[in-house]
Formats: sequence, structure tokens, C-alpha cells
Amino acid sequence: MKMNRTVSLREKLVFMLAAAFVLTLMVGCAGPSLPQSLEVELPDGSKVEAEIGTGPASLANSEWEVYRVSSTGQAAPFVTLVFDENGSITKFEDNTIAPEIFGDTIILDGQRHSTAQAGLSYSAGVYGADTEDGTEIALETRIKGFAAGIQAATVEARVAGTYTDDTRTSMTGVFSYKSVVPNFIPNGNVEDEFNFRADRADRDLSGD
Repeated sequence: MKMNRTVSLREKLVFMLAAAFVLTLMVGCAGPSLPQSLEVELPDGSKVEAEIGTGPASLANSEWEVYRVSSTGQAAPFVTLVFDENGSITKFEDNTIAPEIFGDTIILDGQRHSTAQAGLSYSAGVYGADTEDGTEIALETRIKGFAAGIQAATVEARVAGTYTDDTRTSMTGVFSYKSVVPNFIPNGNVEDEFNFRADRADRDLSGD
């Protein structure tokens, strides 16, 4: 996954994790790792228990250009998403989300990884599925931040998309996210959502 613009909440995330690092040493408790499976709700209302590291089969070995759609209908480049053979995302490359902490790449394999800041680590993973008829997809991303081994923050992001035609080369949908941090960090809990449009790139990533 490649970011095309700087996320406006970068400074806030840096502050949240830095504050959590100091304060959780005094009052925090150890947090659980990411779940091995997660119930994913699809756009049609159906629910699927998805394993970590799996995604919609229709997205396997594909690359997508994603655009954020404004209330006026204008579309601005947002991210480029690259999906593996499982329809999942294993890396978030060219990262612009708090690069002072995460560095250039966020690894989405469910394992604990160190950051560029001493004492701070994270684990991140993706869960996803298609509807039975293959016309809609959903992806759930979970990121947990740890300070000195103690859970300090959680970010949840969701993509719900519908293919616009039978070729499955374009889709529209909604992206939403929220962050959850300890109550002692002021204004730390943030959530937002917006409409998106995505177009499949003309590139074969199957490796055949």
C-alpha cells in the first residue's frame, strides 16, 4: 500500500503515542495481541468470520488506485493498494502516517514489530471477504501500538466496496476509521469516514 498524500492526523498520532509511552508505564496494563480471526460485515449485511491475513478472493494479485470523493463529487488521489495472492495487504509502503515512529513501511502480518522510537512497537493485520455473489467486498484493518510492551493505542479501519460492473475493474464505497487511546490523552479518540472510488491498475501481479 502506498500513500499519495500526508495524513493530517500525523502530529496527533505522534503526540498520542509519545504521551502513552510515558503514562502507561505508570498506570497501563498489558494488552492482547491481534485476534486470529474477526467477524467482518459485508455491504449487504452478511457477516463472515475472516482469518488474519486473508482478504476478498476477487482482489488477489491486483493493484488499485484509490480516490477520495468529496461531497461535490470531485475525486482526489488517496492511496495505491497492492493485494497479495490471498486478497490481503501485507505491507503499507511509502508510509506517511507518523513516519517518525513507524518508518517507511508498516508491516501488516499480525506480528509485533519495533518502530523507529525506542520502547514503541506495534502489530497490524488485515481481515477481509467477498459476498457470496462476489459483487461486494469488505476489509478490516487493526493496528495496536505498544509502549514498553503495554498497549497504548488501537486503530480500526474499514473498507466496504461494491464493484460497479461485471468486469470488476472499478468499485465505489466507504472508508472509515477510528482511534482509541487511554482516557488520560485529551482528544485522542478520533473517527472519520468518506466515500471513495477505486480503479484496478492494468498490471498482472500473479507472477505467472
